[in-house]
Amino acid sequence: MKIVKLIVAVVAVVITIITLTGCGASWERAKKDWDSEFGNGINREIIVYSATGEEVWRFEGKFDIEYENGRVLFDDENNLRHVIYFQNGTVIVNKV
Repeated sequence: MKIVKLIVAVVAVVITIITLTGCGASWERAKKDWDSEFGNGINREIIVYSATGEEVWRFEGKFDIEYENGRVLFDDENNLRHVIYFQNGTVIVNKV
């Protein structure tokens, strides 16, 4: 019985140490994913540039983004869906 308690205590200490130290960059990404998912998004800005480098559109707010098949999708704070299709331009998403 003592050995089982010892194993449980060691596992608990190891899990606590791993949790507190963070495991580097993968931990930071997981934390951002968690904050984004359960915190109603992350403050970001999206800037769309034309093929010639001119700024076409800019949006800033708290939202999550998805990228699929040459388009960026996001719902803004007013629950409006934005779809940015880009073929020759550039879309930059910054965390603010």
